[in-house]
Amino acid sequence: MRLRYIYLFLLLLFTSAILKSQNILSLEEAIQTAKKENLNIDMTKMQAQLADMQVYRANAGLTPRLDWNTAFNGSGNFVNQTFFDGRSINRLGRTLAPSTNLALSYTIYDGNRGKTRLSLLQAQADRSHMMIEGIEEAVEFDVVQTYLDIAKQKSTIAYLNKTISFYKERMDITEERWIVGRGSKLDFLQSQNDMNAQKAALTNAKALLQSLKQYMNLLLNRDANTDFDVDETPPSSNLYSADEMLAMAIENDENLKLIKQDRIINDLRKTELKGAKLPLVNLNSTFGYSLSNSNAGLLLLNQNLGLNAGVTASWNIYDGNNINTQIKINEFQNNVLDKQQNLEVENLKNRIAVAIYQWENAKSLLELESTNKAIAEENLTISLEKFRLGGSTILEVNEAQRRYDDAQFRHVNAFYGVKYAELALEMIIK
Repeated sequence: MRLRYIYLFLLLLFTSAILKSQNILSLEEAIQTAKKENLNIDMTKMQAQLADMQVYRANAGLTPRLDWNTAFNGSGNFVNQTFFDGRSINRLGRTLAPSTNLALSYTIYDGNRGKTRLSLLQAQADRSHMMIEGIEEAVEFDVVQTYLDIAKQKSTIAYLNKTISFYKERMDITEERWIVGRGSKLDFLQSQNDMNAQKAALTNAKALLQSLKQYMNLLLNRDANTDFDVDETPPSSNLYSADEMLAMAIENDENLKLIKQDRIINDLRKTELKGAKLPLVNLNSTFGYSLSNSNAGLLLLNQNLGLNAGVTASWNIYDGNNINTQIKINEFQNNVLDKQQNLEVENLKNRIAVAIYQWENAKSLLELESTNKAIAEENLTISLEKFRLGGSTILEVNEAQRRYDDAQFRHVNAFYGVKYAELALEMIIK
């Protein structure tokens, strides 16, 4: 018994020294770092910036257009002309005709289609920013779950170390009994083999812990071999009543937000379609200069410099019922979005009900497994002491250790089962 306590003390001292050499990564710090450094989030933000760059008046056709047009034409022709007074021209003629002008065009009225297009571009940009929130939530969920996995694996390693201390005590007892002739070497070899099996399990558990840490570093976009430590017991989520959680879920659910934004975009497209039924009025104006120099006709030189302006209007009378059909399609899409919204609300209700049940069940299971763990540990301690004194057999100790191992394993799973259930609830309502 004394050797076991000395072993535990040295183990705790060594573990403490290691932990002090590592940086503690809090859950909040991990979440904030991931949101700042994660490459998926960065890529989504860049896509949102591209959508923002599309929102400007000229892209919606709301600004005048001014063009500078220049042309230079020339020709060479053989001219043979006879006039009524008897004159005639018979020579190779050439014509030079350069011209340049500034042309202005501006839509005076288009049934508010331009303003609607600008609003549509802004609505599409807003949707891109909503996608950022969705990606951030997905990354946050991944970070929190990985954080819990790391904490759970640390707890697994801790109970394996404690379990090994019991196997070490059992091996020492069987070795002592074998040496003094009170027990068989077979018991000692079996104890040694069982302890080595636990050490192998510990080695595998440490490898899995390292793998989880590397995945966390990937989420945080930093070197995979960056070492860190986590809190053993991450902070619990704030839980609310079922009605409060449903209200929060409906308000914050990313799918519902996207459906509502799709409805806004669809309504703007409908407004734009209705605007296509109205007249289109454009203002056109040009200011230009033209020159024609020719030796092949009556006029040797002709120059023009001036301004002209006018208004054109067009109104579609018949388009094969295309616009009306597109409006009907748009209205049908709105009906589909309404159905999707109702379905999403029902899914939220079901998910919350299931998550609450799983959380309550996980809490009950943790209570039971905490009791079982205490009983199994006491049973093992008594069994080892009886075995030391010769009051029990190796089979009884084996059974006590098996029960203790199972109880420790189930307790760790039950403890983090509550944490995972809390996480599931939290991600539904956020």
